[in-house]
This record gives sequence, C-alpha cells and structure tokens, in this order.
Amino acid sequence: MECRIMKYQFTDSTNTVVFKFDDDGLARVSFLLNAEGPLQAEYNDWVIEGNTPLPYIPPPEPAPLTPQEKLAAAGLSVTELKELLGIK
Repeated sequence: MECRIMKYQFTDSTNTVVFKFDDDGLARVSFLLNAEGPLQAEYNDWVIEGNTPLPYIPPPEPAPLTPQEKLAAAGLSVTELKELLGIK
C-alpha cells in the first residue's frame, strides 16, 4: 500500500480555511472547515490521527516605495512634477 503524507495549512489568520497539499507539495485545493463533503471527512480523519494543520504564515511586508515609484504610481514623471510645482 502506498504511504501518502498529507499536509494542511491554514490560509489566513481566521483559521477557517485550509489548503490541502498534494504529494508533490503543491496546494491545489482549499476548503472551508466545518463544511460537508469528502474533503472535510478526510481532514477530520487526519486530525483524529493526531495531526494538526500548519499555521498561517502572513506574507512579508512589501518594501517601501521609492520616491520615483510613488511618482510613477501617481502617473507623474520628475519633469511633470517640476512643471506642476513651477520648479525649473
């Protein structure tokens, strides 16, 4: 019989949805806990066996924008900003 290692991980800090990881390590399915269905039954069996899902890991904070990136996000170039401010 093939030995399968299953792994689940919470998708956010509410701990109400989990990813189910396939044998290749990719999470292709997520589902709401306490819902009816085969995924929930499989998860319940997995937990009864003494397993616990991996905790949610929040994504890293994005790097702060540079002044040039802030200008670009506003749709302005340095030249346009200078013109707007009357700077030569």
